[in-house]
Amino acid sequence: MDVETLEGDNIEDEDAEDSEDVGFASAWQRGDGVALAILRSVFSWLEGGSLVRAAGVCRAWRRAAAEPALWRRRLLPRAAPPHLRALRRAAVAAQLHTESSWSGWSWRREYWLTAARWRLQSRELAAGGACVTHAALSHAADRIAVTADDASFTVWERVAAGGGWRWARGWGGSLRARGWAAAGAARWAPGDARLLLAGPLALADRWELLVLRFDQNGRGMTEVRAECSSCGGCWASANTFVTLIPRLLAPARAVTTVWLNAAEQKLQSEYAGVTVPVLRIYNEAAAHITHMLIAEVPAEDLEKLEQKNSTTVASESVEEHTLEEGEDCPTPEYWQATLPVLNEVVAHVLVAAMGAVGGERGVARALGAWELRALALPPLFATASLAERVARRRSRAGPPSQDEPPPSEDELRALCTPPLVTCRLRNRVLGLQIHPNGGCVWASTCAGAECVSLPALRPLMRVTAAASAPVSSLPYVVQPAASDDYIAAPAGDGSWMVRVWAAR
Repeated sequence: MDVETLEGDNIEDEDAEDSEDVGFASAWQRGDGVALAILRSVFSWLEGGSLVRAAGVCRAWRRAAAEPALWRRRLLPRAAPPHLRALRRAAVAAQLHTESSWSGWSWRREYWLTAARWRLQSRELAAGGACVTHAALSHAADRIAVTADDASFTVWERVAAGGGWRWARGWGGSLRARGWAAAGAARWAPGDARLLLAGPLALADRWELLVLRFDQNGRGMTEVRAECSSCGGCWASANTFVTLIPRLLAPARAVTTVWLNAAEQKLQSEYAGVTVPVLRIYNEAAAHITHMLIAEVPAEDLEKLEQKNSTTVASESVEEHTLEEGEDCPTPEYWQATLPVLNEVVAHVLVAAMGAVGGERGVARALGAWELRALALPPLFATASLAERVARRRSRAGPPSQDEPPPSEDELRALCTPPLVTCRLRNRVLGLQIHPNGGCVWASTCAGAECVSLPALRPLMRVTAAASAPVSSLPYVVQPAASDDYIAAPAGDGSWMVRVWAAR
């Protein structure tokens, strides 16, 4: 896309060649303190477009126009009240940051983002006329996987064209022949070699998951076909992924099993397992687990959290956090969580959107964290014949005997692993996204977005929308995006609206 300011100046003027004559330098082109002070005093009266043009005169003028205070003053008239509150807290947050962590912050860039006019350069039909249900950008930002409600998917590739870049249709297909009613979600594996697709079946009340592996020509080949819940699945590593299987074991009481699956099952030998259960989670408030992700956290922080839980009373072993009023601006703890996590020893935790204890039934408005101790499948040692194993599996999958009473809530909880910590949010969770630095998680909700720390799930910040958006009755995936400075999330009503908040 081409970007220009409201005054019509291209933002690439910063890289223009200096117009300074090497053989002559006036007093206004010197780099001493007096000239800089006078130039900055004059530049403080200029608008943003005039300041951009002044920066292209010579090297000394560019140095004077690069003063952050000049661009900060240009930005303030355009800043909204939440942005102003964030700027006031920046001085407090700076105490927790090193100089290198703020080196990428530019008030000039912030002004451009608020004053730019974004022009639509091209318009492509993303999914052949069908409604798009999900879009996933690869980690290298060179491919986009788009799923649609007609059970089709399309992979768009970023190709060179005319000295620039454009998006071209690469490869795709339809999953209708496999019995899918729609393609619901897509996730790229670390390294972008595989793509995970999930969707509901047309003639059965369950979901299915496919893992596609791409060759050198960009065409995919199905490697894995597995059962999953409406949550879909997520990648645990480049070679393993996690799925959820819920089971209703009593009226209004269900247990969800977390399965670790191998992504290259065709390469596994008969002595290596392809799937193994790693966790059982009790479905609080009779609510499905709607979203999940796996995050890397410092092993030391996870050990401290486990030690804290082990010293509490058993009935109070699960700590629950709630976002307090007034935590809608960045705090020093938020800036600390956005710093890069540099740890040689890391652990893995599963973060899931679940029902809140004592909360509204059927609504996932809380986050829970569980430790995943291993991301590799153990060897498979079969002690019985194949016929005996098949018979045992069929008996386990069958309905329970009518003579046996349904298990109680206490019995089901005893079979499950309680979360290390939970965090109750203010509204239903629509999407989860890890911060690029790995220190916190953003959850988009019907009322905005909320940020919690990892692995303690302590509330850090909340950004709210103008009005709470109603949730669509149709299933859809709302995936937010987070960076150091911004959080973007689609509206919660299934519309085309996208909300963007400034985090600083």
